[in-house]
Amino acid sequence: MQQALRVTLLTLSDVQQRGFTYIWANLAFIICSLPIITLPAAFGALMYTIHQAQTNPLGADTSTYLNFYKKHLWKALPWGASYALFFTINTLNLITYSNSSHAFSALRVFWLGANFAALTLLLLSWVFYFEMTTPTLLGATRNALVMMLHNPIFCFLLLIASLSIIMISLVLKPLFLLLTFSTLAALANTAVRTSLNTRTP
Repeated sequence: MQQALRVTLLTLSDVQQRGFTYIWANLAFIICSLPIITLPAAFGALMYTIHQAQTNPLGADTSTYLNFYKKHLWKALPWGASYALFFTINTLNLITYSNSSHAFSALRVFWLGANFAALTLLLLSWVFYFEMTTPTLLGATRNALVMMLHNPIFCFLLLIASLSIIMISLVLKPLFLLLTFSTLAALANTAVRTSLNTRTP
């Protein structure tokens, strides 16, 4: 719990210090994801931009975002499509059997838990991709899953923090346009790098 709180506070501090970077990155993500099909590459570019802002002494600029976006436009599409398919099927199952008998209760809990787990993987996998010597999205997803299995409470609290950020942004709507997605990217980046740095040999 202390580590999750520390990561959240570090994230909020970084957002405060690099506010302008987070604002334009958030706006760039929203604009580049408008065609929908480009959403996976736009999300990957957002994660990479925030990663560079946090780790590169020179920071990040619009070219950082656009170069990654163009390079991974088609590469990220299967990754995004697989998540979209998973969330669609799982959500349809939850809706279809929401009023069914108690016999489906265990399945509903499983489907809901699977959605939360997939959302956590979605947030973490790109950061592992950036930290890998030979990056692949499949390998990054596997590493994110290992992190979840080794630190389930930490990852659960990070998911709660992420959902809290989203809920606050829905109430304070200007935040949704200016900071929500970049703050989630910052939280994921900080969480993964903190976990890697504190990992025992």
